[in-house]
Amino acid sequence: MPESFYFLFRLNGSHKIGLGHVFRCRELANQLKKEGKESVFIVNTDSVVESLLGDFETIQLPQQYNAEEELSLIKKTVQDFNVVSIVSDLLDYPDYYTRYLRGTKLEIISFHETQIKDNFSNKIINYNSFQDSLELPIDISGSCLGPKFCILPYDLIKKSPITVKPKVKRILLSFGGSDPANYSTYFLNLLGNLNTLYKHSIEIVVHLGPSNTQLTQIEALADESNLNLTIRTNVKSLTDLMIESDLAVCSGGNTMYELCFLGVPSIILPQNQHQQYFSSELEKNNILKLISLDKIESKDLIIKTLLEMIENFELRRSFNKESTQVFDGNGLNRVVDSILSL
Repeated sequence: MPESFYFLFRLNGSHKIGLGHVFRCRELANQLKKEGKESVFIVNTDSVVESLLGDFETIQLPQQYNAEEELSLIKKTVQDFNVVSIVSDLLDYPDYYTRYLRGTKLEIISFHETQIKDNFSNKIINYNSFQDSLELPIDISGSCLGPKFCILPYDLIKKSPITVKPKVKRILLSFGGSDPANYSTYFLNLLGNLNTLYKHSIEIVVHLGPSNTQLTQIEALADESNLNLTIRTNVKSLTDLMIESDLAVCSGGNTMYELCFLGVPSIILPQNQHQQYFSSELEKNNILKLISLDKIESKDLIIKTLLEMIENFELRRSFNKESTQVFDGNGLNRVVDSILSL
């Protein structure tokens, strides 16, 4: 039995729901480790998730599990690992789970991605909204609210924002670790006959995350089209691809925040309502361009938006300035300091 106190992380990740929860909790656990705090993870069964969390003790739930099985495993882990705090990062918080959290004497830290409806946490982390847009039904003084608490990768925050160039030479497509909506293929099909890309010799760099299943289709598209297309898989550092890009098209998950920190002008295609919510908040603050979920099938709008971003240097420079002022790279340290103050 471990002698030290542990943080227990409860989260899920997969091709279907994405890997953003895994990446940000891994960053948080790594930073806590630097402070001498150990972590254990309870996750769904998924080989990619297991690989991403390889540096930590990880316990996988069965492929199919019920509430009793999950709670039993959590209670056993709390006892075996001398857990003092549970960090939850779930898309939805089922009633049986929140009842357990309310009844425990442990410190409870919860990630939320939209409006806060939480009566079970000691601390809330929600950097997806500007604080004045949040409805706060409970006393959450001391919680981590707003973009200044955004958790970004350690290798990213050591970099400097890009300088926007008058001409776009490289566009990055990156739709997260899994791209469940298959936007990579969809967007490339839209670009097939776009003369502007040929005219300006623009390179399209397609990054496919570890759970992306579209490689075969995209390789076929590359063979059939006249696009100047580069496919990147198994990338050690997405940061370098971002820095080398003049413009990006991505989903509204972690990649969006990383691009904002680096000042890369971006067009966002959200994968779900959660991403729609917080990317719309950033668009309201003139930080990026959003193609909303109800407009995703509007091919003309997507192409129009892309051309506007390519041709409007001042717009791209404005996005660069606004985004780098909002995301300063110190969010992870702020979150850790806040957690350790409990």
